[in-house]
Amino acid sequence: MVPDDVAYVNMWHYIYNNIRLVNYLRKVKSMDYSGKIQFKGEGEHIRLIVSESIPAEFLHEAINLAIDKARKLVGGVPLILDFKSRQLVQDDIFGLLSNVVCKRHLKIKEWRSSNEGSRELFSSMGFKTQERGRLYQGRGTLFVHRSLRSGKTIEHDGDVIVLGNVNEGAEIYATGSICVWGRLCGLAHAGCEGKDDVFIVAGCFDANQVRISDKISYVGPDTHWIGKSVKVYVAQGVIAVSELSG
Repeated sequence: MVPDDVAYVNMWHYIYNNIRLVNYLRKVKSMDYSGKIQFKGEGEHIRLIVSESIPAEFLHEAINLAIDKARKLVGGVPLILDFKSRQLVQDDIFGLLSNVVCKRHLKIKEWRSSNEGSRELFSSMGFKTQERGRLYQGRGTLFVHRSLRSGKTIEHDGDVIVLGNVNEGAEIYATGSICVWGRLCGLAHAGCEGKDDVFIVAGCFDANQVRISDKISYVGPDTHWIGKSVKVYVAQGVIAVSELSG
């Protein structure tokens, strides 16, 4: 017979190994679900779109893992949390606040859902919900005969040509293309209503991100075309960059 103390140790060893196995399987499964979360640029914000197919018990882990994978993209940028048609209850919101939002010190611009019950819950808890569309300042081609200082925002229905610099903290949102003759340090979002057959041209590109339609690309300081004249466009569904010569 096996001594009682040996049997006791074996029992706890079995329980411990099974707990580790369960935690490992939960982690692997949540990693799979993190791929069901999308990030899309929307103006000066990033929209985090959560698929309804993610089971509620894996929601927090999936969102956290997705943010970890895209940390360069979302770091410090206000987020729009879009839960699509998911029906959320108050406990879901409290869990998201404690395990995701507060834990990561996230800046939440809006809470969205196409589910009426979820929208009512957001409003009852005092959360900011979807805002109005952009108020464009004109149509056609807009020529800006000056540099844009920090804090300046242009929203235009058409193409925008800046005969100067776009300084850090300045923003341009155009439904068409954007051309900056000088240095582009601020935010340029071409095709902001969904067109991706547009482009961004900069005489000297020095921004940390660029957006075309719902696509967004983070630009690291070691990128070889930083400080050069470039054309940014969409090719095969992703943002591409070409250096301009002459």
